[in-house]
Amino acid sequence: MSQLRIRRLEGNPIIRPRMDDRMGGNVQGPSLIRVPDWVRAPLGRYYLYFADHKGSYIRLAVADALTGPWRIHRPGALTLADSGFPPEPMAIPAGGTAAQAAGTLPGMAPPGTAGIPDALADASTPHIASPDVHVDPQQRRIVMYFHGLESYRRQVSRVALSSDGLHFQARPAPRPGDLRGRGADLAALRGQGRSRHRDRRAARGRPAVVDRAEVRDSAESLLRCAGPAG
Repeated sequence: MSQLRIRRLEGNPIIRPRMDDRMGGNVQGPSLIRVPDWVRAPLGRYYLYFADHKGSYIRLAVADALTGPWRIHRPGALTLADSGFPPEPMAIPAGGTAAQAAGTLPGMAPPGTAGIPDALADASTPHIASPDVHVDPQQRRIVMYFHGLESYRRQVSRVALSSDGLHFQARPAPRPGDLRGRGADLAALRGQGRSRHRDRRAARGRPAVVDRAEVRDSAESLLRCAGPAG
Protein backbone atom coordinates (compact mmCIF):
# COMPACT_ATOMS: atom_id res chain seq x y z
CA MET A 1 0.00 0.00 0.00
CA SER A 2 1.39 3.40 -0.97
CA GLN A 3 2.24 5.82 1.79
CA LEU A 4 0.33 9.04 2.13
CA ARG A 5 2.29 12.15 2.98
CA ILE A 6 0.55 15.19 4.42
CA ARG A 7 2.26 18.56 4.37
CA ARG A 8 0.80 21.70 5.85
CA LEU A 9 0.75 24.51 3.31
CA GLU A 10 2.71 27.62 4.13
CA GLY A 11 0.67 30.74 4.71
CA ASN A 12 -2.29 28.97 6.31
CA PRO A 13 -5.09 29.52 6.87
CA ILE A 14 -6.06 29.91 3.21
CA ILE A 15 -9.47 31.32 4.23
CA ARG A 16 -9.62 33.99 6.90
CA PRO A 17 -12.51 35.86 8.51
CA ARG A 18 -13.73 38.97 6.72
CA MET A 19 -11.89 38.44 3.46
CA ASP A 20 -14.56 40.66 1.91
CA ASP A 21 -17.20 43.03 3.23
CA ARG A 22 -19.92 40.34 3.26
CA MET A 23 -18.68 37.01 4.63
CA GLY A 24 -18.23 37.99 8.28
CA GLY A 25 -16.07 36.27 10.89
CA ASN A 26 -17.38 32.69 11.01
CA VAL A 27 -15.73 30.16 8.65
CA GLN A 28 -17.27 26.70 8.67
CA GLY A 29 -17.67 23.51 6.63
CA PRO A 30 -15.12 23.79 3.78
CA SER A 31 -15.57 21.53 0.74
CA LEU A 32 -13.07 21.60 -2.14
CA ILE A 33 -13.43 20.49 -5.77
CA ARG A 34 -11.18 20.68 -8.80
CA VAL A 35 -13.30 22.35 -11.46
CA PRO A 36 -14.05 19.80 -14.20
CA ASP A 37 -12.88 20.45 -17.74
CA TRP A 38 -16.45 20.69 -19.07
CA VAL A 39 -17.17 23.87 -17.07
CA ARG A 40 -16.96 26.83 -19.42
CA ALA A 41 -15.00 29.95 -18.41
CA PRO A 42 -14.24 28.86 -14.81
CA LEU A 43 -13.14 31.47 -12.31
CA GLY A 44 -10.23 29.26 -11.26
CA ARG A 45 -8.96 25.70 -11.25
CA TYR A 46 -10.26 25.03 -7.73
CA TYR A 47 -13.51 25.99 -6.02
CA LEU A 48 -13.67 25.97 -2.22
CA TYR A 49 -17.18 26.15 -0.74
CA PHE A 50 -17.73 27.06 2.91
CA ALA A 51 -20.24 28.78 5.16
CA ASP A 52 -21.04 30.66 8.32
CA HIS A 53 -22.76 28.16 10.61
CA LYS A 54 -25.65 30.60 10.99
CA GLY A 55 -25.19 32.26 7.62
CA SER A 56 -27.58 33.33 4.89
CA TYR A 57 -25.56 31.97 1.97
CA ILE A 58 -22.92 29.41 0.97
CA ARG A 59 -19.61 31.16 0.40
CA LEU A 60 -17.15 30.41 -2.42
CA ALA A 61 -13.42 31.01 -2.84
CA VAL A 62 -11.54 30.31 -6.07
CA ALA A 63 -7.88 29.77 -6.94
CA ASP A 64 -5.67 28.52 -9.76
CA ALA A 65 -3.47 26.54 -7.35
CA LEU A 66 -4.06 24.89 -3.99
CA THR A 67 -1.42 27.15 -2.51
CA GLY A 68 -3.42 30.19 -3.62
CA PRO A 69 -3.86 33.02 -3.71
CA TRP A 70 -7.52 32.40 -2.92
CA ARG A 71 -10.08 34.97 -4.01
CA ILE A 72 -13.59 35.34 -2.62
CA HIS A 73 -16.43 35.14 -5.14
CA ARG A 74 -18.62 37.67 -3.38
CA PRO A 75 -22.07 36.45 -4.62
CA GLY A 76 -21.40 33.00 -3.19
CA ALA A 77 -22.99 29.84 -4.60
CA LEU A 78 -26.42 29.53 -2.94
CA THR A 79 -28.51 31.89 -0.82
CA LEU A 80 -30.94 31.09 1.96
CA ALA A 81 -33.69 32.72 -0.11
CA ASP A 82 -33.07 30.20 -2.92
CA SER A 83 -32.45 27.18 -0.70
CA GLY A 84 -36.04 26.16 0.00
CA PHE A 85 -35.56 26.66 3.75
CA PRO A 86 -37.67 29.24 5.61
CA PRO A 87 -35.94 32.64 5.60
CA GLU A 88 -37.66 34.04 8.69
CA PRO A 89 -36.90 33.18 12.35
CA MET A 90 -38.92 30.29 13.74
CA ALA A 91 -41.56 30.95 16.36
CA ILE A 92 -40.46 29.77 19.79
CA PRO A 93 -43.17 27.64 21.41
CA ALA A 94 -44.91 29.09 24.44
CA GLY A 95 -42.93 28.23 27.52
CA GLY A 96 -39.85 27.34 25.50
CA THR A 97 -36.62 27.60 27.48
CA ALA A 98 -32.95 27.55 26.61
CA ALA A 99 -32.55 24.25 28.45
CA GLN A 100 -35.32 22.64 26.37
CA ALA A 101 -33.85 24.01 23.15
CA ALA A 102 -30.37 22.78 24.03
CA GLY A 103 -31.54 19.24 24.69
CA THR A 104 -29.74 16.76 26.89
CA LEU A 105 -27.01 15.22 24.71
CA PRO A 106 -24.01 13.94 26.72
CA GLY A 107 -21.16 16.40 27.00
CA MET A 108 -23.16 19.47 26.04
CA ALA A 109 -22.20 22.71 27.73
CA PRO A 110 -24.89 24.06 30.06
CA PRO A 111 -26.89 27.12 28.96
CA GLY A 112 -25.09 30.37 29.63
CA THR A 113 -21.58 28.96 29.01
CA ALA A 114 -19.30 31.68 27.66
CA GLY A 115 -18.73 31.35 23.91
CA ILE A 116 -21.72 29.06 23.36
CA PRO A 117 -24.62 30.59 21.35
CA ASP A 118 -27.92 31.11 23.10
CA ALA A 119 -29.85 27.85 22.67
CA LEU A 120 -33.15 29.53 21.82
CA ALA A 121 -31.52 31.62 19.13
CA ASP A 122 -29.67 28.56 17.87
CA ALA A 123 -32.92 26.61 17.59
CA SER A 124 -34.81 29.34 15.75
CA THR A 125 -32.31 31.21 13.56
CA PRO A 126 -32.77 30.54 9.82
CA HIS A 127 -29.58 29.55 8.04
CA ILE A 128 -27.86 27.27 5.54
CA ALA A 129 -24.42 25.78 6.17
CA SER A 130 -22.06 22.78 5.88
CA PRO A 131 -21.74 22.46 2.09
CA ASP A 132 -20.60 19.03 0.91
CA VAL A 133 -19.86 19.33 -2.82
CA HIS A 134 -19.18 16.56 -5.37
CA VAL A 135 -18.56 16.45 -9.12
CA ASP A 136 -20.86 14.08 -11.05
CA PRO A 137 -18.94 13.47 -14.30
CA GLN A 138 -21.56 11.19 -15.83
CA GLN A 139 -24.29 13.83 -15.67
CA ARG A 140 -21.85 16.74 -16.01
CA ARG A 141 -23.18 18.46 -12.95
CA ILE A 142 -21.97 19.55 -9.54
CA VAL A 143 -23.95 18.31 -6.54
CA MET A 144 -24.08 20.17 -3.25
CA TYR A 145 -25.51 18.71 -0.05
CA PHE A 146 -26.16 21.29 2.66
CA HIS A 147 -28.20 21.64 5.83
CA GLY A 148 -30.60 24.25 7.11
CA LEU A 149 -33.27 24.92 9.69
CA GLU A 150 -36.59 23.49 8.52
CA SER A 151 -38.55 24.29 11.67
CA TYR A 152 -37.93 25.05 15.34
CA ARG A 153 -35.03 22.81 16.51
CA ARG A 154 -35.23 20.74 13.32
CA GLN A 155 -32.28 20.82 10.92
CA VAL A 156 -32.25 18.63 7.80
CA SER A 157 -30.09 18.15 4.73
CA ARG A 158 -31.05 19.02 1.16
CA VAL A 159 -29.39 18.91 -2.23
CA ALA A 160 -28.74 21.52 -4.94
CA LEU A 161 -27.45 21.11 -8.50
CA SER A 162 -25.27 23.24 -10.75
CA SER A 163 -23.79 22.99 -14.22
CA ASP A 164 -21.02 25.50 -13.55
CA GLY A 165 -20.35 25.40 -9.79
CA LEU A 166 -21.39 29.02 -9.40
CA HIS A 167 -25.18 28.92 -9.64
CA PHE A 168 -26.99 26.17 -7.75
CA GLN A 169 -30.66 25.23 -7.91
CA ALA A 170 -31.99 23.63 -4.74
CA ARG A 171 -34.15 20.56 -5.22
CA PRO A 172 -37.52 20.43 -3.43
CA ALA A 173 -37.64 18.53 -0.16
CA PRO A 174 -39.33 15.11 -0.24
CA ARG A 175 -43.08 15.39 0.22
CA PRO A 176 -45.42 12.97 2.02
CA GLY A 177 -45.75 9.94 -0.22
CA ASP A 178 -42.71 10.73 -2.43
CA LEU A 179 -40.85 7.75 -1.03
CA ARG A 180 -43.69 5.25 -1.33
CA GLY A 181 -42.78 2.51 -3.73
CA ARG A 182 -39.12 3.49 -3.78
CA GLY A 183 -37.85 0.35 -2.11
CA ALA A 184 -34.83 0.17 -4.41
CA ASP A 185 -33.82 3.71 -3.54
CA LEU A 186 -34.20 3.08 0.15
CA ALA A 187 -32.29 -0.20 -0.17
CA ALA A 188 -29.44 1.67 -1.83
CA LEU A 189 -29.30 4.00 1.15
CA ARG A 190 -29.64 1.24 3.75
CA GLY A 191 -26.77 0.24 5.99
CA GLN A 192 -26.43 3.39 8.06
CA GLY A 193 -27.65 3.95 11.57
CA ARG A 194 -30.89 5.77 10.72
CA SER A 195 -32.22 3.53 7.96
CA ARG A 196 -34.83 1.76 10.11
CA HIS A 197 -36.12 5.07 11.41
CA ARG A 198 -36.26 6.40 7.83
CA ASP A 199 -38.15 3.33 6.58
CA ARG A 200 -40.76 3.65 9.34
CA ARG A 201 -41.31 7.33 8.50
CA ALA A 202 -41.66 6.50 4.79
CA ALA A 203 -44.13 3.73 5.55
CA ARG A 204 -46.32 6.25 7.37
CA GLY A 205 -46.17 8.59 4.37
CA ARG A 206 -43.88 11.07 6.09
CA PRO A 207 -40.77 12.64 4.50
CA ALA A 208 -37.60 10.71 5.18
CA VAL A 209 -34.76 12.58 6.86
CA VAL A 210 -31.47 11.60 5.22
CA ASP A 211 -28.04 12.57 6.56
CA ARG A 212 -25.39 13.76 4.10
CA ALA A 213 -23.11 10.96 5.26
CA GLU A 214 -25.76 8.39 4.35
CA VAL A 215 -26.26 9.58 0.81
CA ARG A 216 -22.66 10.26 -0.16
CA ASP A 217 -22.36 6.85 -1.87
CA SER A 218 -25.83 7.04 -3.42
CA ALA A 219 -26.35 10.56 -4.75
CA GLU A 220 -28.67 9.41 -7.52
CA SER A 221 -31.04 7.79 -5.02
CA LEU A 222 -31.34 10.99 -3.01
CA LEU A 223 -31.90 13.06 -6.14
CA ARG A 224 -34.72 10.77 -7.27
CA CYS A 225 -36.28 10.87 -3.81
CA ALA A 226 -36.10 14.68 -3.85
CA GLY A 227 -38.46 14.90 -6.81
CA PRO A 228 -38.15 16.87 -10.05
CA ALA A 229 -36.18 20.07 -10.25
CA GLY A 230 -38.27 23.16 -9.66
